[in-house]
This record gives sequence, structure tokens and C-alpha cells, in this order.
Amino acid sequence: MDKIFYDIFLPLPRQGPGCREATLRALSHVHLQQENPRVLDIGCGTGAQTLDLASVLTGTIVALDNYQPFLDAIRSRAEKYPLKSVIEYHCGDMNDLCFAPGSFDLVWAEGSIYIIGFRRGLDAIRPLLKQNGYAVFSDMNWLKENPPSEAIKLFRVECPEMMTVQQNIELIQRSEYELVQNFPLDVQVHWEFYYGPLEQRLISFRKEHAADQDIQNLLDTLQHEVDVYRRCSSYFGYTFYVMKRT
Repeated sequence: MDKIFYDIFLPLPRQGPGCREATLRALSHVHLQQENPRVLDIGCGTGAQTLDLASVLTGTIVALDNYQPFLDAIRSRAEKYPLKSVIEYHCGDMNDLCFAPGSFDLVWAEGSIYIIGFRRGLDAIRPLLKQNGYAVFSDMNWLKENPPSEAIKLFRVECPEMMTVQQNIELIQRSEYELVQNFPLDVQVHWEFYYGPLEQRLISFRKEHAADQDIQNLLDTLQHEVDVYRRCSSYFGYTFYVMKRT
């Protein structure tokens, strides 16, 4: 079933909410000291943000994901892009970041840090950063108090460590980072670049696998998140955090 899950997301433009404008907005707050920085993009998926970064940064970007077809998709797309960075491809697990200490000027986790959790992510990538290196995460947060019960139930399963923006900020400050900037993703961005394409993919995938009840159940689970966001988008959404190692 894991392969089916990945295959649902493989053709999508992005595997989580985001857009080029938001990626470059976050990057505009990163002031790298190196002319040719080394960047780690963890949980990169099919690399929309990887290619956005590589189109403006000179240096090397290490694209890391645990699903090789995602990395193959980046490689195929990169051949058609005018890139300034060299992209290296690393099939590996975010839970086991086997890189030497101080290897990177910038660690990027766009829409993926929930896999290991925001708190653990801060601890895991800090040793990988050079002194005064940067980290950029985008994370799902509660945006208002008293969210509907259906949203609480959804994220109790999907993202049990989900916090408010203020809780994330306080955690950053306790984790020996300087918060440089944070900003939310617009509701329109969530729909246009993620939930909308995902919903269309679920419709077509449902027709292709109409006789497989296990796949139908998986599709129901994914559709439920889309439906909850449609009803409760003012209560939760993604926020970008730009941080500097102190």
C-alpha cells in the first residue's frame, strides 16, 4: 500500500502546499555567506521547491527523499530547466540524516518536516548546519483557537505534534535558533497548488481502482483531509519559518 500512496502523489505538481513565490519569498530572508552554498532539501518529493531553489542559487543542492521515483522525477525535470545549482540525489530517510556535522549552509524542509516533527527536526538538522547557517521549514499549524472537532480528530492522527504558530516560535527560540521571518501561506495557494490537484488525482485514481476496496479506503482518507480543509481553512494551514543557527 505504501507504493500506491506514493503513486497517488507522484504526478502532482507538489506533494504539499506551497508555490514558487512562497519559496522565493522565504529564500529572500536567507543571507548566505558562501558564494556557492551547499543546501540540503529534505523530504523533497518531486522537487518543485528544489528546482525553484536551483534556478536562483549557485552551488549544490542535495535532494533527499526516501522514494526513488520522486528523485527520478526531479532528475527528469531538471534536464529541462536552466539551473544555476548542481543537484545531487540522495535516496534516504529523514529519520537518519547521515551527513557530516557542519555540511550545509542551508537546510530546507518545505511541507515535509511533519514527517519527523518540528521539534525533532530542529534538533536533527542543527548539527548539520555551519555556524550562522540557515534552516527553512514550512509546517502545518493551528491558526485560530477552538478549531472544529473534525479538524482536531484529523490531525490527532495525521500530525499529532501539530502546534500553533506561537508555540513553534517559542520552540525555535528555545532551540538556539534566531527566528528571522515567518509568514503564512494563503488559502488560495493551498488550493491551487495542492488540495485542488490532489482532489482531481483522487477522482481519477478512484476510477482506475474501483474494484480494490483497500485503495478506495486510502482514497477516502486523503479525500477527508481535502474536505476538512474546505470547511475549516481558517483554522489551520502552512506557515514558513526562516531560522538562523546561533
